[in-house]
Amino acid sequence: MIFRVQEKEVRGTSAVDIVRTLEREDKEYGHRGGPIRRYLSWSLNRLGSSVPARDLDPSDRLEDEALALDYLLLLDEYGIGKMIKEFNEVKESNMESLEFVQDTTLSDNGIYEVNEAEGPASPNVARLKKDLTTEREQHLRLLAEFDNYRRRTKQERALAEETGKREVLLSLLDLKDDVDRALLHIGETSDAVADGLRLIHQRFNNLLEAHGVTAFESEGQVFDPEIHEAMTMIEGDGEQSGTVYSEHRRGYLMNGKLLRPARVAVLK
Repeated sequence: MIFRVQEKEVRGTSAVDIVRTLEREDKEYGHRGGPIRRYLSWSLNRLGSSVPARDLDPSDRLEDEALALDYLLLLDEYGIGKMIKEFNEVKESNMESLEFVQDTTLSDNGIYEVNEAEGPASPNVARLKKDLTTEREQHLRLLAEFDNYRRRTKQERALAEETGKREVLLSLLDLKDDVDRALLHIGETSDAVADGLRLIHQRFNNLLEAHGVTAFESEGQVFDPEIHEAMTMIEGDGEQSGTVYSEHRRGYLMNGKLLRPARVAVLK
């Protein structure tokens, strides 16, 4: 494995070897030889915003080799270092080039002549080539697995963040409903309490809009079970059957997706 950082190539037989070399050559780090997780955590904290530390899982469920490889892939992804080429690929390429090397001798007329091979290649060469191919395939699978792992954890993290955000916003909407009802009671009254309540209401609206939350109108619209909850049915003239007559509670969208359905009364 070859890893380039700051115009210097670091070679090793594993990701841990590469990281240990970086640790030894890092003059600012004073805990050489300790747990590899401690150095990785220190290194990412020093890099700051250049490489998000949250993209690395330092939990004990990952082996040192897996964690070190994920760290090197992070540096490669964010341009701090570069995974140049698998060392095994270099050796295998050199082995393959031996197939095209031919033995020659200089004849009396000054021309080089190719000598015929006297026997099959050494079995050790074939075995080494097979071992190199197997090791390379295993390492490529490991790279693919960790690439999938990193994408999956990012998606899971984004989903968890969105779920937590939705729960907070739903609680704020309940509180906003109370403010809306209070504003209906004060009407156009102009005093310090009323003005303060209107200011709070406006700040609620600004906060929700900043997070992509918008209300949608329901009155007069055709009842849609995807965004409406029918609370009551009201007798109508039949021509507007299935139309929302009134709202009991306003519905909201977040970034175009339903956040909270509207509770409505529907005409029969």
